[in-house]
Amino acid sequence: MAQQTKLRAAGEKAVSLVRAIGYESSLCLRESNAKATCQKCLDICPGHAIRLPKATDTPGGVKLSLSKGFCVDCGLCCNVCPTSAFIILEPTLRYLRQLLKRANAAAGKDNHVYLTCIETGLAAEHGSVVELPCLGALTTEMWTSLILDFPNLAVYLPGDLCGRCKAKDAESIIVDAVCAAQEIAEAEVTLVEHRRELDFTDSKGRLPTKEDDGMNLGIGEMVRDITHGADEDLSEEERGTADMRKTRVRIRKEITPEEGEETPGMKGGEGLTGTLTANRAAILDAVLRFPQIAKNTKLHGMQLHPEKCTNVDEVMAACPLGAVKKDENGKAYIDKLICVGCELCAIIAQGEGAVEPCETSCEELLLKTNED
Repeated sequence: MAQQTKLRAAGEKAVSLVRAIGYESSLCLRESNAKATCQKCLDICPGHAIRLPKATDTPGGVKLSLSKGFCVDCGLCCNVCPTSAFIILEPTLRYLRQLLKRANAAAGKDNHVYLTCIETGLAAEHGSVVELPCLGALTTEMWTSLILDFPNLAVYLPGDLCGRCKAKDAESIIVDAVCAAQEIAEAEVTLVEHRRELDFTDSKGRLPTKEDDGMNLGIGEMVRDITHGADEDLSEEERGTADMRKTRVRIRKEITPEEGEETPGMKGGEGLTGTLTANRAAILDAVLRFPQIAKNTKLHGMQLHPEKCTNVDEVMAACPLGAVKKDENGKAYIDKLICVGCELCAIIAQGEGAVEPCETSCEELLLKTNED
């Protein structure tokens, strides 16, 4: 049964597919229910590594076929999967923050810290750069969190890089995600397309020599440690290992408030049950730490009208996230914090107008700890 008895983080049971990507079949819409029609991962995969069997009459859903040999490690499937069945294992958002903190220290005052594709090889040249297998793996929610945490964040994306890559859809996905994140965070990310525009290169895109100003930090062990996270002070949890994926997601986060302020929380966060997707966890965490973005943050989901639905129990059992629940009076509802709007319930529900899309502003869900 899909209904969960406790809150857990999506991906804690993920099986590693390749170096950067994990998969949890219990969260996949197609594998959990035969009526599901989602195929976002199939449509976006540049290597055609994800396939569905031709038979559509398999009871309880169909088994995805995943080919490691065809996977290009881009993580685009993680970006588009609504339920986080596909999830980024390397690096996790928490570990990525650790890498950026160390890159920030290497960048120096008033300089940028850069995110870029691993194909640029730029991290080996300077410690202010952090590389990912593909920036297209980062969702709007992740970008929002990073923009808020690192006001000096910049993206290095040479104009022809994505065009030469097999994951050609990545560029438009990156642009859309960053633009949406900028609107939520009310901040801008610097886009750098040429080497000469980097903080640590000259007008011709060359690295200064030691005699110039000592900026060629990319050669030393210190920078390799910073860039690749080899510092001994990083815990196993921060390294993005299996221990990280087992960490429970907390809706009420411990925050040190400023004098006169109160620690924010989420209405309905206490005693939350179900599975929280990686994207939902990222944006809720950002809202709790930066309450000023709550007014810009919309949670897209579904709304259930139980009086119109004739098969409520079937709808409850079908939700892979456990977002469809019953209150103490036995009335069914959809939890706004858990639901991601995958629309599986709308496909299954019987009764006209039983389920419909909705969006909730995080401003409505924010509360202060002194409230009842």
